Amino acid sequence: MNCAKYDLKPLELEGHQLEEALNVIFHTILFHRSTGKYTFKSEGRYSIGAIGMEDVDCDRINMTYVRIPSEVFIAKVGNDLRTFCSALRAKEMANVTDKTITGQINLQFYVKSKVNWPRTPEVIPWEDWAVTVNLVSLANENERQNSSQKLRQDLSEIIKHIIRVVNDNDLHMPKEPGEKDHDCVYDTSIPDMQPYLFRVISTLLALCPVSDLQYFFCIICIRSVSCYSGEALQL
Repeated sequence: MNCAKYDLKPLELEGHQLEEALNVIFHTILFHRSTGKYTFKSEGRYSIGAIGMEDVDCDRINMTYVRIPSEVFIAKVGNDLRTFCSALRAKEMANVTDKTITGQINLQFYVKSKVNWPRTPEVIPWEDWAVTVNLVSLANENERQNSSQKLRQDLSEIIKHIIRVVNDNDLHMPKEPGEKDHDCVYDTSIPDMQPYLFRVISTLLALCPVSDLQYFFCIICIRSVSCYSGEALQL
């Protein structure tokens, strides 16, 4: 199975806007990569429950986005994003120069191969979304207003791009599984909906000045991986 990869437009923002901006992007993607709960009646016969939606008004960004109103699902996504955001903000707080703190976070969808115990299932990615964020320090309120306006425009462009992609490109989507293989394609652990299996992978990149003429990248890999299936996965 080929993995479709999408590098979204990089974002420049202040640290206090980071978690909300990522929630906008991740929930937009996951809304289109989730379905209602399957109820199997017999092999080949099933029903699919309804999947809800709710508007979320951001507190630190002037925009609204849509997400699935599942408390368990929202908490799981939030935990992954919070891990990345906390690590990046910690680098920002330790920053004593004017260097830019940069991070990349990926939302990767995958299927699992069906194997017999004790073999570990193979993880096969089929879609990967990459988001690069740059934390900036702004000098005054005018810069903050201009930056916030640009962030809103950039996020709006990203949302439109995501919608175009999910509506136009479906050839790489996994085939609909039968009941026995259902948990190899979908996360069945959430009680009121089910997304395709996914994990979050994040990396911190700090551009650190060595001298006035030379720079190098200090790379810190967080390896924040979520499979939501109760199994540990290796990258």
